[in-house]
Amino acid sequence: MHSMVYERRVKSMSELFEELRDLEADEGVRILAEGEGRKKLVFVTRHSGRYSLGITDADAKNGTWVPGKKISFREFSDQRMLREFLAGLVTKPLNAYVY
Repeated sequence: MHSMVYERRVKSMSELFEELRDLEADEGVRILAEGEGRKKLVFVTRHSGRYSLGITDADAKNGTWVPGKKISFREFSDQRMLREFLAGLVTKPLNAYVY
């Protein structure tokens, strides 16, 4: 699908929120999360000031987390609400990458 994509690991929640605040239109953030007793992958992108989240169940394949088949979407225009939503989902330790 895509060739080697440059990814940068995000090490802390404060760094995560900084990255989200400065997210460019051609960037995204992938975050490992947990909800309803399952691991999830959350993909965050930003367009015209709104954040779009694609949330999918995560399946372990050869030691990496890959997105499952079904994806649901959430939109946030407000950073604070985005932060609160994510704070309740992300795994500890944080597992997130900017791509």
